[in-house]
Amino acid sequence: MIVDIEYLTGKAARLGLMVNVGVPAIVVITAIILRQGGAIPSNGNPPEWLPLLFYVMGAVAVADLAVAYFVRRFLFSSSRLTVARENPAQLEELVSRSLLIVFALGASPMVFGVVVYLFGGDLQQLAFFGILTLLGYRFLRPTAGFLQGALGMTESQ
Repeated sequence: MIVDIEYLTGKAARLGLMVNVGVPAIVVITAIILRQGGAIPSNGNPPEWLPLLFYVMGAVAVADLAVAYFVRRFLFSSSRLTVARENPAQLEELVSRSLLIVFALGASPMVFGVVVYLFGGDLQQLAFFGILTLLGYRFLRPTAGFLQGALGMTESQ
């Protein structure tokens, strides 16, 4: 059976946009509403340990993206995907499950940013984590060439 690479990459892009852009946007909007609405108590001054929290969470976010990259390499290894290559439905399910794991790891920097923001961080710090999340989407999203290589296919297949 022929595997439709264009369909798989389109599905990957849509899933990634939902998990790495849509969900973090909803989380950020909720955090801003909670903080601006006074649901998060604050005395107006951020805690003195906030810069340390920002650096620790930033380091964890960068490490998380590195882990996501290596998890993607494992999940999309040719030995895992070629088993399901002859059955497009099974392959699509395997790719979808793998993508969900990778994109969830790629979206976690935004969660770290929301934690920093809710503890008194500013919008610039939150934007840093948002940029990491978008970069994660950009570099973790499998392209047609990546999937063809993982499936051991040539351009003509």
